[in-house]
This record gives sequence, structure tokens and C-alpha cells, in this order.
Amino acid sequence: MSIELANITRQRASIELFAGAGGLGIGLAQAGFIPKAVVEYDRWCCDTLRENHGVLDGADPADMCAWNVIEGDVRSVDFTAHEGALDLISGGPPCQPFSLGGGIVHMTTRETCFRKLFAR
Repeated sequence: MSIELANITRQRASIELFAGAGGLGIGLAQAGFIPKAVVEYDRWCCDTLRENHGVLDGADPADMCAWNVIEGDVRSVDFTAHEGALDLISGGPPCQPFSLGGGIVHMTTRETCFRKLFAR
């Protein structure tokens, strides 16, 4: 699968957290964002990301369509190499504690990850 990037004068760098199967990332790539890292916890989603985007761990970073898929807990990823080099941090964090559809039942450790990362 090839992702055509938007015709832009300057590439915009991004990182995607809680990537799922990559739907948001595909839209951002089509809008001209180059994902420098794509982080997902679920191994089946990571397999889908790698298959759909032709990326294996250690992909050539010069390939603008290559997605560097990081399989694991977003809290354990070292992002220091990206400090000051990003235009966007995107993601689809688990929404159960916020969703009326989910009944806002309770807050588990994984579900409060969004708050720990961004609501400081």
C-alpha cells in the first residue's frame, strides 16, 4: 500500500500514539505529515500497521512512507530523540473513561494513560 503525500514545501514531522490499525495516521500522512514513530500496544494492530505500510522495525527513515512501528506501552518509549523536531503528536487514546457510550464506568491504569501523558 502506497501513501501519496500532500504536495507541501516543508515536510511536517509527527508521532502517533495509541495508533490502533492506523486510520488516523493514514489521514495525517495524506495531509503531509511524516510519522517518525507510530506507537501501539496491541500486537495484532502492530501486525496490521506493518503489513499495510510495508514497514518492519528498523525501516530506512529516509523512506517517507515508512512507518517506524513501536510495539509496546507508550509509557515505556523514550521520545528524547524527537524533542524539538515534531510538528504534531497525534493519537487515539482509550476513550472508555470519557465516553458516554461506555458509561464512564471506571478508570483503569491503561485508560488513565492519556491523563498521565497530557493532562499535567
